[in-house]
Amino acid sequence: MFKHELKATGLRDANLLSAYQACGRYLARRNSAAYPVARFLLPPARRPYYDAFLAFTGRVDELLDAGDQSIEDRDSKFTTFVEQFFTVLTDDLDRLANQTYEGTSEVQLISAAFAHAVVTWGISHDSVHHALETMRADLHVRSYPTFDALQRYMSGVSGEAGRWVNILMGGESEEAAHKAVALSHGVYLLDFLADIGEDIDLGRVYLPLEDLQRYNISREDLEDAARRRQITEPIREMIAYQASRISQHFDEADGWHKLVHPSCQELPRQYLNLGRDSLRLVVRSNYDVLRNHPALQLRSLGYALGSTALSYLRAFRDHRHHPSFHPPHISGSRPLKPEMRVDPPNSGS
Repeated sequence: MFKHELKATGLRDANLLSAYQACGRYLARRNSAAYPVARFLLPPARRPYYDAFLAFTGRVDELLDAGDQSIEDRDSKFTTFVEQFFTVLTDDLDRLANQTYEGTSEVQLISAAFAHAVVTWGISHDSVHHALETMRADLHVRSYPTFDALQRYMSGVSGEAGRWVNILMGGESEEAAHKAVALSHGVYLLDFLADIGEDIDLGRVYLPLEDLQRYNISREDLEDAARRRQITEPIREMIAYQASRISQHFDEADGWHKLVHPSCQELPRQYLNLGRDSLRLVVRSNYDVLRNHPALQLRSLGYALGSTALSYLRAFRDHRHHPSFHPPHISGSRPLKPEMRVDPPNSGS
């Protein structure tokens, strides 16, 4: 996170600035290739809020995945964390800026920045609650019987975040929100295909069990194929079916960039372009997602680099030609009060 980005938000309070800077440090440490690519497509004044969204959801996910604690302990501590977060989320925006964060843990700083972003952009507290409670499902749920059940899970873990980003980019219509959710679902489903082996190692299957049954695939069949990295014909057909479903989500998301503020159009446009290219890679590999395909991946990387460079040029043009817009600063909602907090699991203090 750069100083000119924080300055562009209009924030001047040192306490809030330190909270947003903690989000940037956390995301930089995670070393995600997609993170810098995405954020620089947004106007500078939007980037710190985007960082807060990503840092909070990423940090919460780490809290839930703390491997040195039992599931019961993680669940209990997460319950306390969520209850405390929403108790203090009712404080006013000015009070948040007047608190002192020096010496607090990283997760508390990230939570403070996220709470400020929630209030600043008028994000529903119900939306945040839905996202957090759905993320909790990873503690207990190892598979989903139907696609409808999986979609309900995705509506919380990816759909709500898609809605937040849509709001951040000035998307005001329900159509814009629908397209944001469709794209987030398509990308999530694509990730499930890429991570089949990794998820199985964690004891999870994010492919609907009804789809496995449709192609006469047992969980053991999938585990064996993933372990040997050798796809079978029934699994190939099932992956092709998933790919067609992902394509439908991407088609629903098409045009989202036209429904947000002109200064923010490149982020949704490029996310969709790169998602579709990743899907083409799956198709060109003959739906073999269990092995690497260096030649195809190199070709996809070349496309991504060229496409992203062009997207950067368009974004730079849009940032210059279209003045940034101001957040709503919704009154009546109140963000996190640091003195009314508890230490969540594995808080990193």
